[in-house]
Amino acid sequence: MSRRKVRLFFCLLFVAIVVVHKSHRSPVLVAAAPLVLDQAAPPRLRSYIVAGAPMIKRWPSATDVFYRAGRPYPTALPKPYVDPAFELEMLRLRPTLLASAERHNRQAVTGLRDDEFAVLLAAQLYFEYNSTLATRSKLGRVVTPVYQEAQGVANAIGMGNFSVWPANLRPSVAASLLRAEMPYINALDRPAIRRIPLKIHGSRLQPLLAERGPNWQPSDSAVAAEIDQPNLAVEYLAANFEVASYRAQFDWAPISWMTFAAWHNQGVVSPAHIASNGQLAQVLATIETYIPAAMHLVNVPSPPAFTGVPLEQ
Repeated sequence: MSRRKVRLFFCLLFVAIVVVHKSHRSPVLVAAAPLVLDQAAPPRLRSYIVAGAPMIKRWPSATDVFYRAGRPYPTALPKPYVDPAFELEMLRLRPTLLASAERHNRQAVTGLRDDEFAVLLAAQLYFEYNSTLATRSKLGRVVTPVYQEAQGVANAIGMGNFSVWPANLRPSVAASLLRAEMPYINALDRPAIRRIPLKIHGSRLQPLLAERGPNWQPSDSAVAAEIDQPNLAVEYLAANFEVASYRAQFDWAPISWMTFAAWHNQGVVSPAHIASNGQLAQVLATIETYIPAAMHLVNVPSPPAFTGVPLEQ
């Protein structure tokens, strides 16, 4: 790539970042009780009912976690926006979501049915792609895909370790999944790695790792190319959720739906670490708003495709 193209790329990336951040409007955060005496306590548990889908009963409320910890939490979230083009992509990914959930849901540990695990995968994908669009102007919604594409180009030419959509995974995290690693903190309070039985279904790179040995590592651009493929992105996301279940089990941390989103977004699993992470207050509450849409996607089959063949009389 010529220097002129590189300069043009970074100029476009800079413009996209500026426009996206200028158009972002975050929901108001308020101090939790007892600092705000007239603020009603959020519900502790939520149940979700969607026609045609199994009921999800008594999942803990994200805002309640922060309320009880005396931390700020969002009180006015925007309506869950779903980009129409992305909704079509999610419909195409529905079989992959169900298959990946079945492969990576350790039911004995998570306590979740496979369809509930698939709902969490779908809600995470909805959040990663749509949540920022919900708070942006029309111009921001137009520029955001350009910003995402620019990050993908930077990864492809080896100029960064930027997140790759639709799963919002960095190549470095995906490479750790390929190596079947579970990061943790050891007794000396230092980062460490433990190997776990983790398989990325459909990956071309993981068999190469096993074949060529530990001295060979795929390039960031090769890893980015895999997680840029929507079906593989779902599989990598499900694998990362599985790592979260291993980490929570290793840390003796209770598992809820928030465990997986907190691990994917901030690398924490324990309730104390979740409650002390200010960014998760908005992230988890926003993901929660996408659960009904995810339930509908996972459990309500789309109508059969029109074939053009007339019905027999």
